Amino acid sequence: MDKLIPPDLEFILYLRFKRGLLACTQVSVGGGIADVIAIDKNKKMVLEFEFKKTSHDLKVLEKKKRKHDSPYRKPHKFYYVVPTKLWKREEAYLREQKCGVVVYNIPHNSLHGKREFITEINCRPNKNIPIDYDYVYRQLMIRCTSAYANMIMDCYGRKRSWY
Repeated sequence: MDKLIPPDLEFILYLRFKRGLLACTQVSVGGGIADVIAIDKNKKMVLEFEFKKTSHDLKVLEKKKRKHDSPYRKPHKFYYVVPTKLWKREEAYLREQKCGVVVYNIPHNSLHGKREFITEINCRPNKNIPIDYDYVYRQLMIRCTSAYANMIMDCYGRKRSWY
């Protein structure tokens, strides 16, 4: 059986090919590293997606990050991305957070193990001095280029190195 693609990587495929967004994992923005950053080039909006697998990670560890305290750091839209089991367990808590929520699962009838991503709570845009779109666009392109270069090195069995 084929190895399952990690949820965050499968999600960027969904964002690119189903939603028409540019997206990448582990993008450095505003002093932190986002699990997934996406940009909507038509609306000039920045979307951040934070993946959570457990209640502890969602409720305890996320509060310690405090990465959204600065008004200059906030994306236009922020979403938690959680598996179905966590959504069912923490729905009330997630609804209180005033952010978007995307839920994923692997349908029983999926022949290839592809996940479904369903937006359970849509997010209203942040109007309070959101993060600079052009800055995030540059950071996203830097990260995508680095990821692509690393993939090429991995394909040819070469050590990742700086030239």
